[in-house]
Amino acid sequence: MASFDSSSIVTEVMNYLFFMLDLIEAQDWIKLENVALSNPKVFRIMSKSISDYEEFNGMTLLHACVRYNPPATVLGEMIKLYPQ
Repeated sequence: MASFDSSSIVTEVMNYLFFMLDLIEAQDWIKLENVALSNPKVFRIMSKSISDYEEFNGMTLLHACVRYNPPATVLGEMIKLYPQ
């Protein structure tokens, strides 16, 4: 049975999260859809991760996107995948 290093898992999650935030800041909505929204399970995990990360002060991926005027289709898909 493989052992997992929890610190490396957290690091990978945070790297992926910051990658998604970089896509949002760059307003690369197509890549965000391909990377984040194409896998609902991963999107929900990432959404929960950012919500739980206290340095983001309760911000969600949806909040991050809205700051950069995304297409309504992106917002709709985000809300559908993670309505919390």
